[in-house]
Amino acid sequence: MAPWRQKLSQAGSWVGCIYREFRAEHANLSAAAIALFALLSLFPLLLLAISLASYALGGPEEAMRRINALLAQVLVGGAGAAVSSTLRGVIEARGTAGLLGLLGFLWAGSRVFTILAQAFNMAWDVTESRGFLRLNLLALGLVLLSFTFGVVMLLGPLAVGFLLRHSDRLAALLGVPIRIGGTLPILVSLLAYVAAVGLFFILYKWVPNRPVPWQSALLGAVVAATLWEVARYLFQLYVVNFASYNEVYGALAGVIILILWLYYSAMIVLAGTLTAVVHASRVYGEQREPRQRRGYDGRAHEAA
Repeated sequence: MAPWRQKLSQAGSWVGCIYREFRAEHANLSAAAIALFALLSLFPLLLLAISLASYALGGPEEAMRRINALLAQVLVGGAGAAVSSTLRGVIEARGTAGLLGLLGFLWAGSRVFTILAQAFNMAWDVTESRGFLRLNLLALGLVLLSFTFGVVMLLGPLAVGFLLRHSDRLAALLGVPIRIGGTLPILVSLLAYVAAVGLFFILYKWVPNRPVPWQSALLGAVVAATLWEVARYLFQLYVVNFASYNEVYGALAGVIILILWLYYSAMIVLAGTLTAVVHASRVYGEQREPRQRRGYDGRAHEAA
């Protein structure tokens, strides 16, 4: 068999195995639960971000402009506009919004990662032995890490813009020519991609209640980040050119698009961890039966 045919066959075998794992793990149900609490945590997170950014950037309008730019990168279709219009009504009460946003974000966000831990443990065929306090401290730490990821996404373009404005001074200081004007969009996109890979790697490496090989976690992170970027482009293309959500849902179209995007994003997160599971099984010889899993009732189920 030609080398390219062999590699293609191996890739097809991997994809098929991941798909069977996805079905056996009831990943669509886990994704729905994750999307629900992600939706509940999204608005408190943005309220908190606006409250903090208002002081850092000199006012709520500038903070809102930066948040809108971030939403345009992360959300698709009319979802970003729907979120932005809702947020504008609470900017004036930023002190109260900051407190409520913090409490709401910590509660709903911790639930997202608690459900993620359950889904990841099911994927690895392990039970949760960490105590209530330890598990919730882990979830809280991941919530704060996700908030830091959002800050990086928000301030990254500012840092690149600062570098662009002062590239001549930096070149003189270092003694080497620096020309980044035409590469600014590439740098911003690369920063977002690397940050996403880092966040996924941390999730896949430390959320499951078992040691995960770092190579497997890294592969899952790269796959998830790549799938997320591709899905974001394709989903936006579909929403803009083919979907008719406005005709069906009217004013709720933006909210429906947001829910669907969160659901698809959650499925991508789970696909990444299943990629890590398959990699560990095939490369490191993890002894596990991929066609049989414990369902939500705790009993083993055969994959259809």
